[in-house]
Amino acid sequence: MNRTAPIHPDNCADFLTRDELTRIKLARLQTVVALSYAHVDLTRRRMQAIGLKPEDIRSLADLVRLPFTEKSDLRDTYQIGRASCRERV
Repeated sequence: MNRTAPIHPDNCADFLTRDELTRIKLARLQTVVALSYAHVDLTRRRMQAIGLKPEDIRSLADLVRLPFTEKSDLRDTYQIGRASCRERV
C-alpha cells in the first residue's frame, strides 16, 4: 500500500452524502440477500415461508422483514467438513 498517495474524497465514506451512503448500503444488502437466497437453503426456506423474495428488499427499512438466524440454526444445518477439519470436530 502506498501511504504517500493522497486519499481522494470520492473514495472515502466520510465524504459521501447521506443519499450516496444509503444507496451503497442498500446495494450491498440486496446483494447479500440475493446470494443468501440463492445458496443457503435455510435462508431460502425461511424467506419463502413468509412470502419474501430478494427483489422485495427495496429499502434499508426492509431489513426488519428478513428472518433472523439463530445459533441453533447454524448448529442444526452445519455441514461437517465444509469449513472445518474433521480431526477437530
